[in-house]
Amino acid sequence: MKIQKLSEENEMLRRELKKYKDLVETMKSNSNNSGTRSKNIDTSLSVNGTSAMAEAEKSKIGSFKLNDTILDLKSTQTELVKKLEERNERITSLEIQLKSKQEDQHKIAKLEQALTQFSTHVVQMDKHNAQLIKDIKTLQQVNETKNYSIEELKKQLEEKEQLVAEDSKNFYLKLDHLGDRVSFAKNPNSSSDNNNNINGMSPSRQRASSSTSTSTVASSTSSKSPILPQTFSTCSNTKPITRAVSDSVTFLKPNQPQPLPVPLTLNSTIGSITSCGKQVKKTGLNLRIVKPMRGGQNEDDDDDEDEDSSESG
Repeated sequence: MKIQKLSEENEMLRRELKKYKDLVETMKSNSNNSGTRSKNIDTSLSVNGTSAMAEAEKSKIGSFKLNDTILDLKSTQTELVKKLEERNERITSLEIQLKSKQEDQHKIAKLEQALTQFSTHVVQMDKHNAQLIKDIKTLQQVNETKNYSIEELKKQLEEKEQLVAEDSKNFYLKLDHLGDRVSFAKNPNSSSDNNNNINGMSPSRQRASSSTSTSTVASSTSSKSPILPQTFSTCSNTKPITRAVSDSVTFLKPNQPQPLPVPLTLNSTIGSITSCGKQVKKTGLNLRIVKPMRGGQNEDDDDDEDEDSSESG
């Protein structure tokens, strides 16, 4: 709007300049005419006399007035030129400002586009962060459940380890008991005398109770430890002989001859039988001992009663 007003004012000034130029040209033409008139007056003075002098004075007065008007027009012309120059400078400055404003507007439009893109990106990032937070919560829940299951498994492991330790203790106790029974089977006379002196029971009753206890021990050991490593070693320079003991061990009867010339001792911690003799015979021990029938007596009981009667006699 300002530029349009300035352009209109410039056009008005240009029109005034044209009018001023036209006036100057007319004044020049009038001055030329006045010069010719003065010449004519001089010539006529000689003719007419006083009338010519009066006309000459009038023409001089008119020429002075024209000169004053010309000076005024020149001053106004210079002022108008200065105003035009100032307005042109303003117009150029305004045009420069318009160009800068257009560039600024273009930059502002680009910035607005960038802001819209950034806002959309921020919204997407917020959605992504919310999804990540949900995933983290689910993972934390899964981790908590896993930790809980791990703790439960640890507790179960500890309980099972305790059970295994108890079973191992029972197993070694039963092995010690089996070692005692083996030593009793190999040396019935000395062990029976000691047991009679301690317990006050007859050998037949002790054998019956021992048979029942060994049968229970055999059933428990056969269910928990099917195979036990057994080593035979001598006190001499011979090397130990290892072999697997089956889950069935046979006990020898006291009346039968001993297969081993030297008494054996069973080590509960290693599960090995050692002898100090030179010759060692490997035998398999059968733990599956049959209980005596309730309705009648076994042959072993008959033999034991015969031995008791012979000893008492």
